Amino acid sequence: MTRPIVIGVDGSRRSLHALEWAARTADVHDCPLKIVHVLPRWVEDIPFFPPGRFEEARKRGRRIVAEAAEFVREEYPGLEVSSALPYGVAPAKVFLDEAEKARAIVLGAKGSALGNLALGSVSLQTVGYAASPVVIVNRAVDGNHRIVVGTDLSRSSSASLDYAFEEASRRRARLQVMYVWKMPYPPKPPLLFDPDPKVVARGYEGVVEEQISALREHYPEVDAVIDVQVRTTPIEALTAASARADLLVLGSRLHGGFRGLAIGSVSHYLLHNSACPVAVVRPAETSARPLVSPFRAN
Repeated sequence: MTRPIVIGVDGSRRSLHALEWAARTADVHDCPLKIVHVLPRWVEDIPFFPPGRFEEARKRGRRIVAEAAEFVREEYPGLEVSSALPYGVAPAKVFLDEAEKARAIVLGAKGSALGNLALGSVSLQTVGYAASPVVIVNRAVDGNHRIVVGTDLSRSSSASLDYAFEEASRRRARLQVMYVWKMPYPPKPPLLFDPDPKVVARGYEGVVEEQISALREHYPEVDAVIDVQVRTTPIEALTAASARADLLVLGSRLHGGFRGLAIGSVSHYLLHNSACPVAVVRPAETSARPLVSPFRAN
């Protein structure tokens, strides 16, 4: 059975942007689209809840799902579309269960008067624990024909690199593979002197090339460009790159023994501040040990 793209909808404008992105993604992957609207249990558990209000909520949910499906079928007539209206289950659990058999989960981000994004607990829990990639869509962006993926040179970046190459191939987009390290000043061991940033960048370009060499062979049609920056931070560089991209792909790093949200600080920041949709891809393994470093101690 072909794994679907699963999209969560709530009838809002941000949800429509996410729906558009999910439908196009299902189309380029030639896979089904599943539309999900979750009815929380509380609507009938509140004391003195007016009679009939739960049925109103159910009708509204049906309308939201029906309108979403109608929109997709008009835009993509050949796309296989299904829907679900689960009730009585925490929304995050619904999407985590769906992720077990989905190609990806797509959710909309909330707007903010401060200009950045606001992610609710459902989105953050889904991003942190989903078995499949999770895409947070803040606005409709499609026209840069560029995908940006960040790597930290660890084996845990392999899953996000795999995802980015496949998306670039499917969307016929250029791929920008970024590694960012802000060189310490003054130099710290094992750096005994302040090296030329260009020399440092070239050294890391070789490491990144080694990391993606097999993917280049598997996706020869993808124009993958390595971008190493050593005078800025990952947050600064990736935020700037997102303004010129249709999709930003990041890894979600598990922290050994930590039972909180399994997502790194860089990914967390960019989920709130990226100028384009963000895909967070959980690693297949938990090891975060770098593959190799020409300038730093492993």
